[in-house]
Amino acid sequence: MSNFTPHVLTLALGIALSACATAPPQAPAPAPAAAAAPACAGDYMTPGGTLHATAWMQRSAEYRALTSTTYRQAIPALARLLTDAAASADLKQAGTGATLPPAVVMDLDETVLDNSAAQARWLATGRCTGDFEPFWDEWTAEASAAAVPGAIGYIRSARAMRDPAGRAVRVIFVTNRECRAPAGGADPCPQKQQTLDNLRKLGLDSPTLAQDTLMKGEQPGWGSEKQTRRDVVARDYRILQLVGDDFGDFLEGARSSPVDEREAARCRYSALWGERWILLPNPVYGSWQVRLVHSGRPPLEPGRPPVTFECPQP
Repeated sequence: MSNFTPHVLTLALGIALSACATAPPQAPAPAPAAAAAPACAGDYMTPGGTLHATAWMQRSAEYRALTSTTYRQAIPALARLLTDAAASADLKQAGTGATLPPAVVMDLDETVLDNSAAQARWLATGRCTGDFEPFWDEWTAEASAAAVPGAIGYIRSARAMRDPAGRAVRVIFVTNRECRAPAGGADPCPQKQQTLDNLRKLGLDSPTLAQDTLMKGEQPGWGSEKQTRRDVVARDYRILQLVGDDFGDFLEGARSSPVDEREAARCRYSALWGERWILLPNPVYGSWQVRLVHSGRPPLEPGRPPVTFECPQP
């Protein structure tokens, strides 16, 4: 979540401009009364579609049905993968981890932890874009995010499973919650303890929870690209499922890939979705937004589909 706000602003403005380009002319509105300049001088976050997306996540039965169903269907898929010694969800590990104990790798935000309350608070209070980092730190410190529907049941079911050798599935969290030392603070990563506290409040503690939660910036080279941390996991575990809300939770380089390449990859790996790659919905933010902003295309293309949505048949 912490990387999305400037791109939400840019995308929302692009949508607004696209709408203006096709709208019929209207009579000039009366001049508004003079008002004091806002404290952030026009740098307020523009909600755009974020308002509706956040409301959908918080209020719609459809969102909860979708996440619950996704997780429920992932459990028998995981059980099937446990019996296939060659199976791995990590493309770099494929065919090389047969003797390793099993694991699943999960994102946290909007995959396990539901931050829609923070999103709603952000929109309701009219914060400036430059306020986001301290705002996010405040939210993380509360350790009060709810669970994405279905996530708790999936994690508990996964931890209870055993491979044919009797080894338990280890659930490992690879999150882009970032380690940042506060001014004058001695702890280089208070965000990790706060995240662990949140998971424990949800009943997701384990004896190895701290070791199983890999934060952005926690070690040198652990940046936004998650493959570095997946490589660390793959040295000791066979990764049976990857679970996340962003293409970057599954595929190396996806966060920086152009829109057309992301579409091609979606089809190239179509057999993995829903079996080894478990995708949760997140309409509010993500690398899809970043790539759209940088694509040079208008965010909306009325009158024709922007891409071919059906994957070619083999």
